[in-house]
Amino acid sequence: MTFRKNLLLVHRWTGIVLATFLVLAGLTGSLLAFHHEIDAVLVPELHSVTPTGTMANLDDVAARIEAAHPGLVVGYFLFSAAEGSSIRAIMNTVEAAEAGRLDRDSPRPSEVYINPHSGAVLGTRNWGEVGLSRAHLVPMIYRFHMSLLLGKTGQWIMGIIAVLWMATMMVGAFLAVPRLPHLQKAFVIKWRSSRARMLFDLHRSVGLIGGVLLVVIAFTGLYMNLPQVIEPAVAAVSPFSERPASVRSTDQRRDKTWQVGWDAALATARAAHPVDPIAGIGKIEARGYYQVRFLLPGDIMDSGTVRYFVDGRNGQLLGHFNHRSGTLGDKIRVWQFPLHSGQGLGMPGRVLVLLIGLLPPLLALSGLWLWLRRRRLRRAAMTETDDSPSSTYPTTREFT
Repeated sequence: MTFRKNLLLVHRWTGIVLATFLVLAGLTGSLLAFHHEIDAVLVPELHSVTPTGTMANLDDVAARIEAAHPGLVVGYFLFSAAEGSSIRAIMNTVEAAEAGRLDRDSPRPSEVYINPHSGAVLGTRNWGEVGLSRAHLVPMIYRFHMSLLLGKTGQWIMGIIAVLWMATMMVGAFLAVPRLPHLQKAFVIKWRSSRARMLFDLHRSVGLIGGVLLVVIAFTGLYMNLPQVIEPAVAAVSPFSERPASVRSTDQRRDKTWQVGWDAALATARAAHPVDPIAGIGKIEARGYYQVRFLLPGDIMDSGTVRYFVDGRNGQLLGHFNHRSGTLGDKIRVWQFPLHSGQGLGMPGRVLVLLIGLLPPLLALSGLWLWLRRRRLRRAAMTETDDSPSSTYPTTREFT
């Protein structure tokens, strides 16, 4: 068997094994390109408010939420730049907070939606809940896309699938490209030919044209699911900027760490960055300081990329981070989600990601149809005693 035929077998069987995963990952990824908008349509009562111009006191809001849910504390407040939007509070367990970490899955509720003007609670939901209710459909799709609803194990599975998918795409590109003088033939689709020829051309052309984009999507997904695997290699090329050192000692009680409230921390960050809208403020429990994020004009993601760090003990500004002035490693790290979601290129990028998500189903289904057709023809040829198999079984030359 020739080297090319061996690669064809690898490409074919890897594609068949991954087909179901790729179809589901592609379709859910397309939906998630507009997950904010879809969620706002499904549960408008959680997202929409009537703007009044005044802003509620975050300390009062946090105290009221924590009093209503014993055993939980607010970990983050997330804002939207769109007028008439609610604030989302991400909850944490007291045990996780005392241990210096954020537990996203255990709190019930894990998200509380708040009117930013009156401070009234609009509703709650559980991030980890599996169900088709209006409130939990989009979060469930998000977690399925990221980890197949299997937590850390699912993230490793999706990371391995991403590696296999990138390898499959590269092998497919090698197989699809003919000799260089005839390269243009690889991008021609004979629409008026037989169904088999048309699907072969479509599979090859779409794979080549969309292959680079699909590899980018696969790599960014791999990076975000398994940063502990990828980031050491990135740091070896370009180190990441250091965040402020921890101001919380290992034996320090949590109430001694957070002596400055939410509003005072936000005021400190706002004084240093007076112009752009706030994207979020959260407690970095392990280090004992607040992280305040702002949304720059033309920012590459809606959660903001500029960060200010405020000491939870005394309200001092400890430093700030902006990837635009950071190292190459900083830029690589920050750009992963904007590339994967399309947010880095604005609305055109999100539409592009929506369309890219349709490519894996197209490639998987067309490749599967072509393989099943070949098997059917091979079996038919083997039952023909009067004709040699080579005269009826289509080879790859049939479609080149």
